[in-house]
Amino acid sequence: MAWQQTDEDLLSILDQISDIFSRFEQPNCKSIIDSIKIELENGVTVKKIDKNSITSKYKALQTKFVHEFSSTTQRTNVISMLQQSMTETITKNNVEMQHVFNEPNVVEIISRRSYAYRVLSIFRQVIWNGAKTDEERMIGLSYVYLNLVDGIFRNALKICFIWQQLSRKEQVDTKTISDISVYDIYKYFNKNGLPMHYLDGWNGYVRNAVAHTTFQYDSSKNEAVYDDLIANKTVKLWLGQLIEMCDKLWNVYGAVFLFTQFTRINDVCFTLCDRYP
Repeated sequence: MAWQQTDEDLLSILDQISDIFSRFEQPNCKSIIDSIKIELENGVTVKKIDKNSITSKYKALQTKFVHEFSSTTQRTNVISMLQQSMTETITKNNVEMQHVFNEPNVVEIISRRSYAYRVLSIFRQVIWNGAKTDEERMIGLSYVYLNLVDGIFRNALKICFIWQQLSRKEQVDTKTISDISVYDIYKYFNKNGLPMHYLDGWNGYVRNAVAHTTFQYDSSKNEAVYDDLIANKTVKLWLGQLIEMCDKLWNVYGAVFLFTQFTRINDVCFTLCDRYP
């Protein structure tokens, strides 16, 4: 917990978060985080921190993030949904929120995301740099897509699902959350008439076809044909369409992962502000 950590431990967390925003190409946010760290560091030295100044910078960081991250319509929609569900939860269901996000299964979902991001980023780059033809790129990216759906996208979507349930004051089953599928979450959103922005890049038929290797590349049409034999459905995609679908899954992950950092920044800032009023 934050109150058990030293000043140096807390300030080092801001260095970690600054690096995360840099890797996600959010330079202005990184700059504000670095500025917050410097002011906190100076305040720790003189044993007095200006809480109003830190609060102002924290709010400026939130505003800058929304502006900087929302470079596409899908990103804007995802951020908007996250903000709405979080705001409603904090306002109407704050106690339950604290309980849910401290449950071991939920903590594990959040903590494993950073490692998966690095692995899949390298995997995608290796495929793109090593592929010599569109067919090789299409097949390689199809497996990236599968791993995105079953990996970091699924984990990020679970967090979106939890926020949505909390905002509606519904019971969150933290014991089974680890096993819930993307399709289960899709059914929840569909049943409740909720916007599908989180699921914009997801196609279950494509995922299943890749998982069962029932897809092939048609060089005469420069497209991949994905056959989901269980659902008896076929999807055809060009390379550009598959890239866009992968990007949309990355976007959901990125939005959720970066939003999570704001909770950490808040804990650091106001723990130190309380120590040195």
